[in-house]
Amino acid sequence: MNECCARWRIPAIACLACGAAGACTATDATTSPSELLRVSRFKTAYFPALGPKTKDKWLSTLANSGLVSVATHPPLPKESTMKTWKPKFALLLMLLGLTLAAPAIAKLVSANLGLTPGGTTCDGPKGTYMYTATWKTSPTSRGFQVSTGNQCAIGGSICGISTQSCPVTCTATGACSAALRACVIGKGAQWIQVTATDGTVYQKVAAAAPGKCQ
Repeated sequence: MNECCARWRIPAIACLACGAAGACTATDATTSPSELLRVSRFKTAYFPALGPKTKDKWLSTLANSGLVSVATHPPLPKESTMKTWKPKFALLLMLLGLTLAAPAIAKLVSANLGLTPGGTTCDGPKGTYMYTATWKTSPTSRGFQVSTGNQCAIGGSICGISTQSCPVTCTATGACSAALRACVIGKGAQWIQVTATDGTVYQKVAAAAPGKCQ
């Protein structure tokens, strides 16, 4: 770094002009960028290097440059400037976080898991029925949530939708089954859906009653 860049906060093109012209050395009497502009060797190298940018006043006059100390840090931005860039910086961090997280979000897709509601019979209470749902999955995806459209229950817990779904764990070989009871006839839609807890696959099929249960 030449003496110009070491002593002043000036544009990079001015630093190059200093070095090319040998216009600023430790023995120079110049004490500011404005005085540097009065050095003929510097002007001869600097202004041709600017080319069309000589129309930019801050470049042609070095108006935004000044004497700085190599041992000190640059001044902090003014409060008004900080108010402007802080929201933009926060937005940038948020977008970066979303970008990094995106590959980890699994896409839920419909799959043929062989979901079958079998052994459908009338239940004990009037107007309800029961059945056993079976399906297959890979040994690495053994956790599922069971949802129904007409308030079927597993072990006394209603398997509705959303937060009312019932958890089911499949065997190590990927065989899955759920014994559903107290499915209400004439209330809601008669269907069952199984969804992998890792959010990758699901299947939904009709699960109608065997007939009018009395």
